[in-house]
Amino acid sequence: MFDTYSIIPFSQRRLDSIAQMFVRKYPRRKWTPEMAKMVRNMTSTLLSKPHKNVQLSYELIQHNGESGLGTLVDKFSIPGATNDHGEFDAWHTFNSPLLHDGVGNREIQTLDEYTGTSELGNATVYLVPEEGITVVADIDDILRDTRIWDPSTGLANSFGIDYKIWSNMPSILNSWTVADPTMHFHYSTTTPQPDARMYLQFVLDYYPPGSFDFRPMNFGTLQQITDPRRVNLIRTMQSFPKRRFILLGDTSNQDAMAGYPAMVAQFPDQIQCIIMRNVSATDSTNAFPYTTKGFKGVNPALYQFIRTSDDLVGIDFAGGGCRNYTFPQNVTFSEAYASWKTVERLIVPSSWNAKISAAKAWFKKTF
Repeated sequence: MFDTYSIIPFSQRRLDSIAQMFVRKYPRRKWTPEMAKMVRNMTSTLLSKPHKNVQLSYELIQHNGESGLGTLVDKFSIPGATNDHGEFDAWHTFNSPLLHDGVGNREIQTLDEYTGTSELGNATVYLVPEEGITVVADIDDILRDTRIWDPSTGLANSFGIDYKIWSNMPSILNSWTVADPTMHFHYSTTTPQPDARMYLQFVLDYYPPGSFDFRPMNFGTLQQITDPRRVNLIRTMQSFPKRRFILLGDTSNQDAMAGYPAMVAQFPDQIQCIIMRNVSATDSTNAFPYTTKGFKGVNPALYQFIRTSDDLVGIDFAGGGCRNYTFPQNVTFSEAYASWKTVERLIVPSSWNAKISAAKAWFKKTF
């Protein structure tokens, strides 16, 4: 499902006042020019409005090597128009001799897509064959150092700070494409779709190119509000029933911690591996609890919790592998908690420290 939307014009003063909510750690007077540009762009796209009753047409172009020249593969219109939420969801059948059949081969074909109505609506289309391996990767805190468990830091890292990789994951994922050039990468995040461009650019700068799923901007169903990742994942699995899937996430992501193992029960023949980064193992600032109860009953050969990206070195995913058996898992199928001091450090602002110390001194002296 996709959204159509447009940017609402705001005065810079009004936009800055709204944007400040997302980067509370950085007062407006301390914004650098680069930060101001980024936070304004992210905020303005987030405040976009949907377009209903829009008829969309597309052209698909296949580029020919280094020349940069392209050949028109197909031109079509989406049946009907966008709904009241600005959303559309449709299937299209290709009938071009320039394209390979998706049955009997594993080559992924890429096409450039143009809407003709807006350059911002242009995209890359990945034609994925019915068999092979698809890596479904969350982005925050497994591919990108976001620290989403700390709301003020996570928002600042998403709206105003240049995106940074986590560990050595680019080298790891790019090595998988060397081992299996037909591997398909599908990136999944619950970031609203209008803010997709920053995520797209980050992934294309460091990771293998691939398709994306985002949170719908305009919620058409209750599940899209409460569990968008699972809705997107189920649609992907149902669309490719013969492909095997490797799921990447982290323990700070509660919907992935519950949703990924649930996929094993729902699609037992399609899940090859679940890989979860154990954030608490390497980052003491992660104060909030997580539970591994969802993995109880799942075959231990189908999942592993990693500490760093090096834990993924040497696994033969192309050959059906999943686990690195050189380090223990110690999964207790229960909740894990950080110390209260860590929670207090995140919840209590540092500006309160002097007031808290004075209150403690007064209490001790008085009583």
